[in-house]
Amino acid sequence: MEAKKQIENWKEFIQLNYYNELLEKSRHASLSLNIDFGLIVKFSPEFADLILEQPEDLIKAGEIASCEFDLINKQKDFTLRFYNLPKDRNLRIRDIRTKHLGQLWFIEADIRRTSEIRPLITSIRFECPNCSNIIPVLQKEDKYVEPNACGCGRKGKFIELSRNMIDSQKLLVQEQLELMEGTEQPKQFHISLFNNLCSKKMDKVVTPGTRVRITGILKDIPLITKSGSRSTTQDLVMHGNYIQPMNNDKINLSISKDDEEKIKKLSHDELLIDKMVASCAPDIYGYEDIKLAILLQLFGGVRKMEEDGKLKRRGDFHILIIGDPGAGKSKLLKGAMKIAPKSQYSTGPSSSGKGMTAIVSRDELTGGWYVEAGALVLANNGLHIQDEVDKTGKDDMHYLHEALEEQTISIHKGGIHTQLITHTSLLAGGNPKHSRFSNFETVAEQINLEPSFISRFDLIFTIKDKPDKTRDDLIINRILDVHLNIDTIRPEIDSLLLKKYITYAREHYKPIISSVAREKVREIYHILRGYNKGDSKTIAITTRIGEGLIRISEAAAKMRLSDIIEKRDVELAEKIIMASLKDIALDPETGKLDIDRIDTNMSSSKRNDMYTILNLLKNSKEPILIEDIIEHCAQKGMNDLEVERMVEKLNFTGEIVEHVRGKGYVIMK
Repeated sequence: MEAKKQIENWKEFIQLNYYNELLEKSRHASLSLNIDFGLIVKFSPEFADLILEQPEDLIKAGEIASCEFDLINKQKDFTLRFYNLPKDRNLRIRDIRTKHLGQLWFIEADIRRTSEIRPLITSIRFECPNCSNIIPVLQKEDKYVEPNACGCGRKGKFIELSRNMIDSQKLLVQEQLELMEGTEQPKQFHISLFNNLCSKKMDKVVTPGTRVRITGILKDIPLITKSGSRSTTQDLVMHGNYIQPMNNDKINLSISKDDEEKIKKLSHDELLIDKMVASCAPDIYGYEDIKLAILLQLFGGVRKMEEDGKLKRRGDFHILIIGDPGAGKSKLLKGAMKIAPKSQYSTGPSSSGKGMTAIVSRDELTGGWYVEAGALVLANNGLHIQDEVDKTGKDDMHYLHEALEEQTISIHKGGIHTQLITHTSLLAGGNPKHSRFSNFETVAEQINLEPSFISRFDLIFTIKDKPDKTRDDLIINRILDVHLNIDTIRPEIDSLLLKKYITYAREHYKPIISSVAREKVREIYHILRGYNKGDSKTIAITTRIGEGLIRISEAAAKMRLSDIIEKRDVELAEKIIMASLKDIALDPETGKLDIDRIDTNMSSSKRNDMYTILNLLKNSKEPILIEDIIEHCAQKGMNDLEVERMVEKLNFTGEIVEHVRGKGYVIMK
């Protein structure tokens, strides 16, 4: 089609569909006109195909046609932008090939990194010093280009008169995690944005972690070798034409009507929970409570939002599994990854706090700063699995506190002030402090993580590898079945159907609590707080666990595809929470639940014993011998050996000091 015919087609199309909008755009000096590609297809399928195959020429013709209308303001950099392209123009990053170059496509991806906005030179006017000839040169590559020669014969050293510049920004996008199969790793791709796609109102659209649909033209750019010469190998980039934010809360997993019928039928199965548990890591025998907790984590609770869109109460809850080596902990985590609709996996030694949250780095080329989303941001609305969490550096742990509790990451560095969203559940696994659980210390003392970090987890489970002939026979039989005939270990529910079931429940159900269930929550909370035992000195559980009870109840209702939280959902949540608390929060000295054993690494009973010693020294005007301290504490029912250990610990931490060796202790002033 000739250029003149292209312009005529554009004028006719715009006159029919976008004339009034074009006038409005020119009145506000807008730089672009957004066009529904479906209208072009209706106007002329042949013309639409030509735009897809030769977008640069056709867009230029459209810009010329737009300027031929009687407009109030004719913008120099005015352009046409397209959305709603045919579905067959959706291109996966891993499928991009040479044959796609120069054509119009759209990709759906998560933004991983955004650069600062920088001016880009599009053309330069040069003047020849000899003959004053004006030579315009287009700057099509990243390299600054000068005229080769003038008509008068002069070569080099031309005078630069003026530049035409536009705003530019670069994005690094990544394939959607839920589309990965098996051990596939998400591919990444670079996007270049220009003009009003770099405007202030686009800042929220191109935030790292945001899911977007980008229409653009695929280009090849030369790679430069270390010697500075151009390589024959080209790099690929997309020049963005239109960006549309997608629903970040929606997982891109196709569910057909047939799938929906299967899901609803399965929800009425009386053995639904048993079948789901049997389908989570089916090659691992046992751990039913942990598997059920993981399944409920995938369904998640209901997220409560403020009117301004800010998070009020998180619906996601976090699980920590501490286990002996070789007991199947890592396989449980990998099993969760297989049925999670969207997941990200990492291990402690290979990840840092910044890598899990966000990285702010300086661009070597421009010197500007860019933000790169970490694993928790990229797994937004999904599951992040962190194995060997105890191997993650302690200095990195504080980066995760805000991300896990507030589900945001605040960044203030290099002039960048922003917040990233992490609506993500964390499933973490690790080993005890001495690699294997010991009988000489409590479980809480053997979890080698900071109490402030541990307190972010709603559920904590332990896996101990203790000899048990009956159980060991069942385990070895399962192992033999797997090795001899792997087909015999089939999940009760196909993993793909289970993924779709979870996705469907998360998208369609936001259950609310019934009055009966509300009373049951209140009853359980009072019991867990210890009011029924008449003891208010021990902090049995905190309000965080109370909120966890509600979140897990919401997840249980979602599992049934119900809009109402019933009493049975709360009872299921109670069962899971008690299974979590029995090993980590049960004080063997008192036989009561004591959350301080985890949150502060010291039980309330031991803290009271410590205060007994400190008060004794505080009220004494003279140093007190260790024998007298032990005698005084024995009258309070305290164990002699424990008192001696506590005195040594207080002396080590500097809260008390030995006045003169062997002559008694005094409190540190």
